[in-house]
Amino acid sequence: MALRHGVSRGDVLRADVGLPRLGKRDFDALVNFRDDGFFAEALGIGTMPSAVTVRQRLGGAGGCVAAAGDPVCGGVPGGREGEGDGA
Repeated sequence: MALRHGVSRGDVLRADVGLPRLGKRDFDALVNFRDDGFFAEALGIGTMPSAVTVRQRLGGAGGCVAAAGDPVCGGVPGGREGEGDGA
């Protein structure tokens, strides 16, 4: 089994969820928190992702990241509203 390196999906999601709670609206705000141990520890982030990593992983998700069957994303993991629901 190959080892995975880099930032986990969970760390990317935790960082993305933490930013709006601090009144920050874009991925570039992560630059201010990369060296902030409290931000990472409070959110359970093992490896703090860069703004580029978060943008690459979540930017293509159409602003909707959810589990399969979630009606918010049209039942398609990472899909856009209206996809997969016949609309």
